Amino acid sequence: MPGFDYKFLEKPKRRLLCPLCGKPMREPVQVSTCGHRFCDTCLQEFLSEGVFKCPEDQLPLDYAKIYPDPELEVQVLGLPIRCIHSEEGCRWSGPLRHLQGHLNTCSFNVVPCPNRCPAKLSRRDLPAHLQHDCPKRRLKCEFCGCDFSGEAFESHEGVCPQESVYCENKCGARMMRRLLAQHATSECPKRTQPCTYCTKEFVFDTIQSHQYQCPRLPVPCPNQCGVGTMAREDLPGHLKDSCSTALVLCPFKDSGCKHRCPKLAMARHVEESVKPHLAMMCALVSRQRQELQELRRELEELSVGSDGVLIWKIGSYGRRLQEAKAKPNLECFSPAFYTHKYGYKLQVSAFLNGNGSDRRKFSHQYSTLKIQTTKRATSHATDHITYYFHLPEVLKFQNVRVTDSPWSESGITLNWTSSEGQRTILNHQIPPSPLQPCLGRGPVSQVPSRG
Repeated sequence: MPGFDYKFLEKPKRRLLCPLCGKPMREPVQVSTCGHRFCDTCLQEFLSEGVFKCPEDQLPLDYAKIYPDPELEVQVLGLPIRCIHSEEGCRWSGPLRHLQGHLNTCSFNVVPCPNRCPAKLSRRDLPAHLQHDCPKRRLKCEFCGCDFSGEAFESHEGVCPQESVYCENKCGARMMRRLLAQHATSECPKRTQPCTYCTKEFVFDTIQSHQYQCPRLPVPCPNQCGVGTMAREDLPGHLKDSCSTALVLCPFKDSGCKHRCPKLAMARHVEESVKPHLAMMCALVSRQRQELQELRRELEELSVGSDGVLIWKIGSYGRRLQEAKAKPNLECFSPAFYTHKYGYKLQVSAFLNGNGSDRRKFSHQYSTLKIQTTKRATSHATDHITYYFHLPEVLKFQNVRVTDSPWSESGITLNWTSSEGQRTILNHQIPPSPLQPCLGRGPVSQVPSRG
């Protein structure tokens, strides 16, 4: 090894330094022929290169004339130095010869683990390593009392058969681990167990209540028809389709037949009750016909306009006009409508060829008549068509007099549109008066009922 490389308290003298490595000489030797001194290791390395000359004066060397220099070694070993762990916190200082003795006790010196584990650590960290971390340390299990090395103890922890543990199913039971498997399979009330019939898994303490309701539980036919047991979920289908002794309703039950008998006897009942069943069917058809008529009437009521606007399309106008010319009193009636949602119910009639003195020549054929009512109206004749507003005796509300005005303004507006798209608007001002006949009906003093 080359010279000493430590932290010296004082700078070493030049004569103590090796000329080859420049450090205080370790195991110094002297060449007797020239008197120069070197580290034994440094000189051996120099000569191993095949040069047998003194490194200082280049004089030939003789191995036989190279000797140790104990006096110089004593001087080097007396040099004061700091501990090699001074940067880590060690404050020791002393002669070089005492360094090894100090390192044998220095708390910062790195030493191998006495348990011969691969770890190397400072002497001050050794107690904690031996107690907690060393894989070769000896430990005793508190449950079974067995001794283990550190590595084996880590594997033993959590699996010791003598350790007391709680049931994994959280039933609250506590026992030694070696008894846990038996408890989980045959004793734990929270263990899962498959149903015998449907193979679904349930918690053990609820499986009994499930089995009473299990759809696959075998049950006998309640009618004792002779069929063996069947799954509970198949029983309704059996009673409906297969059970020969099940009570069934007559196929004409919707017509009113309330007969009920075993399925085997139903064919005989149907055969013997043809006339009663036919009478029931006829009565049913009659009732349904009446209901249909009532529904149609209600539908017509619902389809009546309620916004004060009537769109009246008169179809086959040419034919009807010819009929009106042939029959002077022929009158066409519009669908009923209301002045508003909670207002009067009205109807319009028209004499297509005029009425009485107002009958005139008709120059245009109209296919659409749109009448927007805004005030009470009486009968009135236009230049071409005589029209009337009809107020039925039955109104929509009670306690409303017939003479009350169903419009907010004094007049009505007629908007006529022909099939060619020609539009004619007529406005008629008719001031309301309680003394005049109401809507062409004549004076009415009593309060009528509402429709």
